[in-house]
Amino acid sequence: MTRRLEAQKTCAVTRALTAIFIYASCTIAVAASKPRVAILPWVNDSDSPNLDYLSDSIADAVRSELTKRFVFIDMPSEKVTKILGKNEMQKEDWATSTVAFQLGTWEAQSVVISGRFRAKRRPNGKEGIEITANIFSIYKKVKVSQFKTEAEVSANMFDALAKIGGNIAELAKDILPNPEQHRIAEAIELKKVTNIALFRARLAFAHFPTASADLNATSQVTTADFSLVPGISLEYRRYAIFRPEIGVFAQVDADYRKQDLTGRGTTIPSTLFVFTGMVGPTYHYAIADSFYLSPTLGLGYSYVSIDMKGIDSSIYVQTLKLGTLTGEFRANVGYRIFGHFVVELAPFARAFFYSGKIITDVGVGVSAGYKF
Repeated sequence: MTRRLEAQKTCAVTRALTAIFIYASCTIAVAASKPRVAILPWVNDSDSPNLDYLSDSIADAVRSELTKRFVFIDMPSEKVTKILGKNEMQKEDWATSTVAFQLGTWEAQSVVISGRFRAKRRPNGKEGIEITANIFSIYKKVKVSQFKTEAEVSANMFDALAKIGGNIAELAKDILPNPEQHRIAEAIELKKVTNIALFRARLAFAHFPTASADLNATSQVTTADFSLVPGISLEYRRYAIFRPEIGVFAQVDADYRKQDLTGRGTTIPSTLFVFTGMVGPTYHYAIADSFYLSPTLGLGYSYVSIDMKGIDSSIYVQTLKLGTLTGEFRANVGYRIFGHFVVELAPFARAFFYSGKIITDVGVGVSAGYKF
């Protein structure tokens, strides 16, 4: 009893400390998101350990029937058991509302299903069990349904459990979507205007062909290849332009580059600052429930400032300022977390159009953003 009270106190403290996180997690319940369901092993309230096998058998029967009827993300049974044990949840308490709400909150579940069973002699004198099932809505913080039935322990036990699983699944139809309902919800969600704001850190691997620029009346300086170029970007995307999955984006970039320029056989250490503004179309393609691909194709203008330090009498310390037309293709592979927050891996190829030449670089970025 003391151990149970200590565990309950610990859970209460944890629950209070994670209130903000809980609130953010609850945003998963948007219309087009698949609900998350945790099905706990049934608690054996009888004195017979010979019936322990029914704990997982009942849970599996319920899981199987739910899977046939509804669209949801199932929490693996091994993970359920591991979390309950790690948090010192006593097995006899697994069917309580306290455990259901705590597990559901910690793991951001939409629904938790649990229950009990006990041995009960049937009217015909044969051995039987009484089964109770509870369905909890974590977001509403209520027990939405309770079910009680009896079954005979016999050779046809598993057929009886499948039927009971179907009866329990029927009670979940008001809180879990069937495939058609989920498809409609996805369509409705796509029609809503979606905005995403992103911050990106980038690293370019440059492959610049030879280009030239006049430094003064007597010198030519030729750019050289360079390797790594760090940069940052701020991006805004807005979808539902003409079609739900089509959008537009706007972004600003800043790059810092150290590059050696050569002029008349002389190497000139230089620092380049590149500032770019860009707009273009984007397309959203859902790969899975939370994964998506959102390629962008942009066109913009880059302002380049090159600071040079001359090391011979013919070339002086000076700053060269250039303007170039810039194009970029970027493949953004994203993952949505907690409903509103997204992270993306963003490989890209960029081209600068300057003095009749095309200068290109290729790289990858990592983005973090907020969907609203």
